[in-house]
Amino acid sequence: MRKRTSVIVKIIFLIGLLTMSTPLNESKAESNQTTTVKMGNRTVERPSKRYPLGVASDATMFAGKNMILNPNNVGNSYGEFYAGHFLVGSSINDTEDTNMYPNITLNHFEGTDIDLPSNLDPSIVSASPFSDAMVKVISNSKSLINIDGSPLHYVMGESSKDIISDEHLKQIFPWDSESIDTFKKRAEKDTYLGNIGYFKENKVSTDEQAISNVTNVSDYYANLTATEYDADGNITGYKQSIYSDAIKSVGLNSKTVSGGGLNSHIPGDVIQVNVDMNTASNETGVAVVDIDGAANDGVFQKATGISINLLNFTQGKQKVPYIIFNFHNFKSFNFGNSSTYSMSAYTPAQVQAQAPDNNKYYPQDYASYEKRLNLTPADDNSARYKTASHVLNNFNTLSGNGDAAITLNSNRSNEDSYSFIGTVLAPHTNIIVEGDHRYSFAGNVITNNDIYLDGQVDLDKAFGANFNSDGGFPGTSDLEPTTEVPRILSVDLPNSVNFSPENTTTNYVFEYSLNNNTAIDPPSSTMHKLDGRAFSNTFKIDEPAGTDNVLWYQMNGKKWKAYKPDGNNPLQPNTTSESKTVELSIADVTEDLKTNDDSDYDDRTVYNGGEISGNYEVKDDLNPDKTIKKAFMGWHLLHKNKFSFVVASASDNLATMSADQIKAKYDNAIVNYTLNVHGDLLVNYPKVFDFGTYQLGTSGKNPESIAKGQINVENPFYMNWRVDVMNTTENDGNNPLLQKHTTDFNVQLYSLETGIDDTWKPGKMVNLGDLLKDPKEPLLTLDTDPKNTVDDQLKELQPTRMMPFYKSDVNLKFHNAKANQLAHTGKFNIDVTWKLSTTDPVVPNDK
Repeated sequence: MRKRTSVIVKIIFLIGLLTMSTPLNESKAESNQTTTVKMGNRTVERPSKRYPLGVASDATMFAGKNMILNPNNVGNSYGEFYAGHFLVGSSINDTEDTNMYPNITLNHFEGTDIDLPSNLDPSIVSASPFSDAMVKVISNSKSLINIDGSPLHYVMGESSKDIISDEHLKQIFPWDSESIDTFKKRAEKDTYLGNIGYFKENKVSTDEQAISNVTNVSDYYANLTATEYDADGNITGYKQSIYSDAIKSVGLNSKTVSGGGLNSHIPGDVIQVNVDMNTASNETGVAVVDIDGAANDGVFQKATGISINLLNFTQGKQKVPYIIFNFHNFKSFNFGNSSTYSMSAYTPAQVQAQAPDNNKYYPQDYASYEKRLNLTPADDNSARYKTASHVLNNFNTLSGNGDAAITLNSNRSNEDSYSFIGTVLAPHTNIIVEGDHRYSFAGNVITNNDIYLDGQVDLDKAFGANFNSDGGFPGTSDLEPTTEVPRILSVDLPNSVNFSPENTTTNYVFEYSLNNNTAIDPPSSTMHKLDGRAFSNTFKIDEPAGTDNVLWYQMNGKKWKAYKPDGNNPLQPNTTSESKTVELSIADVTEDLKTNDDSDYDDRTVYNGGEISGNYEVKDDLNPDKTIKKAFMGWHLLHKNKFSFVVASASDNLATMSADQIKAKYDNAIVNYTLNVHGDLLVNYPKVFDFGTYQLGTSGKNPESIAKGQINVENPFYMNWRVDVMNTTENDGNNPLLQKHTTDFNVQLYSLETGIDDTWKPGKMVNLGDLLKDPKEPLLTLDTDPKNTVDDQLKELQPTRMMPFYKSDVNLKFHNAKANQLAHTGKFNIDVTWKLSTTDPVVPNDK
């Protein structure tokens, strides 16, 4: 299409609104204060940077209801523990002590060489009075001892009402006043839930508030991968992932993936997560990944392990990212004794040598697997726990009690089939933690229900595996969905067509025709006439206050490109404190957006909508009271192109952003439409060449009978075409039209002066001889390919492919004197066929 470029920017009106944002690489400056965030029709609080898991951030174990300690397996354990109620039992279903002589020691740090958390004291916090057996655990002379031998403390209760009376303590220790004294001395004096520093900072003073706080944290992270909500604010739509600039992409398998075929100790079916690192960044990345248990016929629900691959990871340059998994649509989540949870890293050279496939276990050979950087080695607790501290498993929707609980690490001492790692945040279900001190689960365990601790918590794991134990979590505020993005309010198209993209998921379809013959292709409410060949677009754009934006376009789902004619951005920054609506016009999106690659407007693929033919009548220009019968033949042809437009922040480069990143930020602002430009190849020709009536013997007065007609061809797509006119009348020797020298076949070509207007220049009149031809020889051939025309006379009449319109006059003469020689009367005619063909490739329109 002919190129015309113009850009118009016009201010329409103003609306007051101020929006400020912080780029991701500044997110480390995120405030420690909580901030409310609108997600769907709900408001949730963003956890502060200091407390990314809210009030449970420093808890090795957090149970909103009961924490049940198995007296036979807990042994010497360490950590910060919170529970609505502590007791000693032998199953997740116990609500009362089942063993009054527990052999359990908690937090005996004397003589250890470890840096303890600054807020470790109190290390055991209960919202209600301890059970009798738990009182004995606390009173154990070896429990709650600091590194230097000084006592550590506990906090029990929401108020003084929860103090255990002396009478009851005497019932627990009828002959042991020393244990009673030990129990009392280890109490943090005059301190209850609301007095603890980090509880106050999280606005928590009761167990109910603690439960609400943890629920909010889980909801917040779950909403980071949410795209749709129901009327109650429940998540109904999800995106696969969202991540920071330190990560280029995140890929998940959609089919069953197993490494078991490489080696017997490599896990079976796994959830494989390929995290492609940004080699240009040395920042700590964050990825939030949705794991849908119902997707792909439950391939994730059926998995027995998780394998995380950090791709293009260079040790010492890239940092292990924080990965948050949002699990939903899981009926249960119980990793058995063959379950594994691993993280491995591969250098750019390794990735280049073997390209990852999300649906194949990576890598595909054992030798490459052995060369990985193992970030979860079973023989290196410190390395494994450090990796675990960067993983959060958020089971926001999993609910259930008793047998429906999450069971972690029923594996005992099998180094090759190691445990589940990373913090588990499951506010609505019970959790069972099993395993011995070395091969046990690694990470925080947080629920608002019950925890059954059926294994030992080792010292280095107690704090080293806690989420964000190194304090490097950059926060996720920049990954939050935002509504304050520029928007395209409406689009004006040619021929007074316009639309407002109220639903951006809709792909609008518009039909435009380049053909001029309205008798064959009449305009309608769905078929619009395209005058000229330029397809203009005018966008009405809402720009939020204080923003600098760029119009981006995408054709046919290929590359996103910035609209910057001559290298300049036609959208000026909105430096005001109010939102602004502007107009931006592109004179011809089919030409002005063309580039040097193959990602622009496709005017090469021609779709064939089917053959067309028929008859119609038009007024006779020479005799306005009469009509001329005409016929036509051809094909419905069209170009199909999908356009996508979005106005994005000038700080965002959509050319380098992944589809998930673009969708996360601009999914509700992208405008899509399909343009179908129809350019039918049409041949119009006279239905009848009528010589009229000749009276024998009057040739002296009427020497000739003349029949006139016109051939018109519309070729908007510049196709190669050929028309053959063949005589199909059997010559019985009596037809005067099929005698030698009785007729003259004259054709005169016209050409447009400029190629687009209606000024026609007549060419030479060419006599093609009489109508008496061999049946296999065409009466007339018109062909855009000059190689097919050997007759010099015919060359004067031939079209070229680049003629959008072809016009020639046909003048048939009958020499009446020849009719006198035949000396018989009658009605005579010649039947001919018109055949149209093309050598150009066309694609069926249903492709």
